[in-house]
Amino acid sequence: MKDIARDIGVSITTISRVLHNKGEIGQATREKVLKSAESLGYRSNLLVDGMRTGRTKTIGVMIPCDEGFFTEIIKGIHNSLIQKDYVPILLWPDHTGKSEREQIHRLIEQRVEGIIIRPIEDEAQKDYFMEIFDRGIPVVTVDRNLPYVEFNFVASDDYTGSSLATEHLISLGHKNIAHLKGPQFASPARIRKKGFEDTIAKYPGVVGTVSENELFYYDLSKASTFLEKNPQITAVFAANDLAAAAVCDAAGGLGLKIPDNLSVIGYGNLPLGQWKYPAISTVNQFPCEIGRSAVQLLFKQIEGKIEKKAVETILTKAELIIRQSTAKTHK
Repeated sequence: MKDIARDIGVSITTISRVLHNKGEIGQATREKVLKSAESLGYRSNLLVDGMRTGRTKTIGVMIPCDEGFFTEIIKGIHNSLIQKDYVPILLWPDHTGKSEREQIHRLIEQRVEGIIIRPIEDEAQKDYFMEIFDRGIPVVTVDRNLPYVEFNFVASDDYTGSSLATEHLISLGHKNIAHLKGPQFASPARIRKKGFEDTIAKYPGVVGTVSENELFYYDLSKASTFLEKNPQITAVFAANDLAAAAVCDAAGGLGLKIPDNLSVIGYGNLPLGQWKYPAISTVNQFPCEIGRSAVQLLFKQIEGKIEKKAVETILTKAELIIRQSTAKTHK
């Protein structure tokens, strides 16, 4: 600021008011200050500004980046925060609650103004997040809803998405349809299973089978075992695209052609579904939109546009994508 003051001959107090947008300053003076600041390469000290205003312009983001769905959510969050002149601090825990709590503590130490988190477990209790509640930090959870904690929540509409996938298989004439379920400790997998079961129940002539084992990743052995135990099925709705890819490969190993002998639909619209041959039908979750909506909801809290005790849920649309892995049954 001293350099700017020397450059244009005004007080440091006036410069501070212009740069921090405070007080009544004449337009001509304001323009001179801003022009000088730009030419001199002035950058505000956010640490000092944060100590003075309590605003650090940072948001904690705790989302794993080990697969395409989550990286797209992070992309949506990042782009939205940059537009608001905020900086994301990205951390992700391992698969233990202890690590998750440690990372939350680190974000609090960084004085983040809010946190967007994809929790590890759905069953976490309120005392698990007590450090956040004690400090009144706004929080939005994504992908996994917490039934015992009142946080704002953003996810895709998994119930509608699973219904669309199941209806698609039924519309192709399939009467024996199986759902290869995901881990039931995770709310998305539970909701997709319920969507499948409720849709099957609407059609008396259709038999729905839910797998005993859970599959949310590529596991050729589990997929093969599943198909061997269920030779009657003509179509599979897998809980996600990774599991669907495993089913397609397992079917080939058992001499079944996709989709001539078995139709397969996944969930998530991951890139691998387009690369497979035949390309896998799926449901698009629009993860980038989940990220953008999470930022939107978080800033409604930060800016006081919703009451602290109010809880909002945003479900982004689900869209059926039909590719070559599903076809009319020949049975």
